[in-house]
Amino acid sequence: NDLLSLYADGVLLGTLADTSGDISSGEDMWIGESTDETNTAMAGDMADIRIYNAALSEDQIAAIYAPAGPSMVAHWPLNDGAGTVAADVVGGNDGTLVGGVSWLADGGVSIDNVDGSHIEVAHADVLDFGDVDFSISMLIRYPAPPVDTDRWIIKGTHGAPGTGNRYEMFRGGDASVRFTIDNDAVGKSRLMIDNDAAGTSGEWIHLVAIRDAANDLMSLYADGVLLGTQTDGSGDISSGEIMWIGESTDETTTAMGGDMADVRIYDAALTEDDIAAIY
Repeated sequence: NDLLSLYADGVLLGTLADTSGDISSGEDMWIGESTDETNTAMAGDMADIRIYNAALSEDQIAAIYAPAGPSMVAHWPLNDGAGTVAADVVGGNDGTLVGGVSWLADGGVSIDNVDGSHIEVAHADVLDFGDVDFSISMLIRYPAPPVDTDRWIIKGTHGAPGTGNRYEMFRGGDASVRFTIDNDAVGKSRLMIDNDAAGTSGEWIHLVAIRDAANDLMSLYADGVLLGTQTDGSGDISSGEIMWIGESTDETTTAMGGDMADVRIYDAALTEDDIAAIY
């Protein structure tokens, strides 16, 4: 159609007839500055540069500008590198490093397996899920094999004086991987996999726990592979209580003895394609 167009945030800014013809040059590309003019270097930030060999439609531009996908309500990359604050770059629910939690040079944190070592996140409504879908994603690494129970994440408590409502992911002392959802009044649903997917490799392992409330189903994945499923009969698990990452809120001898990075929480049941996109 011999037409040039410009869009910003999905909105058409303008068009112009194109009479240029063949613009092949065989020359280098520079991003951020002109190849042959002075005073043209950018003074700002840039990200996500893409080039297509097609004329994008408005629908395609909209898909890039506001991509479809699950809604992330919290994301702690754990790449802050210094200080005692673990930033939540999505929801602003920052965590506080407590006890023997230290930053890793390659990103993430190391937790020293000593009681009182964890990342503490205050209660927020977006982190309480009632009887609805949610998913947890994280990277786990054990430079040395674990020696006891490691509570990777928990929101809520196991009983009095707390509510007894909770969700949690952890490695059991028997080398199992577990995902528990508990309504103290109704009962507990626990998916337990006798597979030490996170304990022995010495490499980063991507773990995902999913609650599919519509189908009353719990699932666990490791490195994109389904480990197992379990029926969920727990009901409303709202607690209004604190979240700890790396240790149980109310049990001793549960501090993790390994590394953790890139903790994410979604208010949706992730699909296998969603997991593959993260992994």
